[in-house]
Amino acid sequence: MSHWWKYPLSDVLPFSLEAFYRFLESYGQAIWPLQLLVIIAGLVLVYQVGVGRTVTARPVLLMLGCGWLLVAGLYFHSHYVQLFWAGTFFAIAFAVQGLLLLSSTTMRVSLAPIRTLRRNMAAVVLAIAIVGYPLIGSFHIGFGQLIETFGAFPDATSLATLAVLASMRGWARLVLMLVPMLWCIVSSAILITLGGVAGVPLAVLTCLAIATALVPDRAGR
Repeated sequence: MSHWWKYPLSDVLPFSLEAFYRFLESYGQAIWPLQLLVIIAGLVLVYQVGVGRTVTARPVLLMLGCGWLLVAGLYFHSHYVQLFWAGTFFAIAFAVQGLLLLSSTTMRVSLAPIRTLRRNMAAVVLAIAIVGYPLIGSFHIGFGQLIETFGAFPDATSLATLAVLASMRGWARLVLMLVPMLWCIVSSAILITLGGVAGVPLAVLTCLAIATALVPDRAGR
């Protein structure tokens, strides 16, 4: 399709909402029981950011990097590319982001102090990304194998990454937020265009995570 950017998004997408839900169902069944493992990893992330006393961000960055590489290989390269030709480019972007997150573990990176407003807000967004957001789509496509978990599906992984990076200090976190922010914008636009129920919540949570990253390190009450 030449000059595809001139067409509405609904004309560019080669699948319907029903086809997308069938894809999610097939993918969820194919990777089961990986969802159980990544749910545990996601809860560890929530603990580290929410109530953990650790200052260094290396463990959470390591978990995020592995999650992005899993999504790049399993979700996009092995499955999504069969649904949408752009899956190859998404796989490359997610793989690069995963490598960037892993490489950032060699830097001196730290979380914002515990009980600061920014870290508290980031913990709330992270908890929603890990527990709340995956349940939204499950009301339409079922539970168990089909829950869109962090580390296995791109939306929850991107949201969780934005929340964790928002809880960190330093300019590097803003650079690392670029790819997950762009994916959330793209995914929410696709879901809204298709009429998916998760499109608007994804956009709202993305804005909330970005706003959280801009909050100064002030002690919460």
